[in-house]
Amino acid sequence: MEKLQVCFVASEIVPFAKTGGLADVSGALGKYLQRHGVDVRLFMPYYDTLDTANQQFHVVDFLQNVPVEFGGFTLYFT
Repeated sequence: MEKLQVCFVASEIVPFAKTGGLADVSGALGKYLQRHGVDVRLFMPYYDTLDTANQQFHVVDFLQNVPVEFGGFTLYFT
């Protein structure tokens, strides 16, 4: 059986950025899925205030300015 692959996108993920409960849920869910054999990738905005030292965190170069149609508008995400 092929390994399940999940792309999880959130505005905040512990330990990188946290302003509320979403960060806790995002971080915990990612860890839970990984422990249960899921290939999970977490994506969040690259905020200027991120402290990336001592973290497994990197910018995905080929995911720059990705167009997303939303409500009649084209929004670009990185």
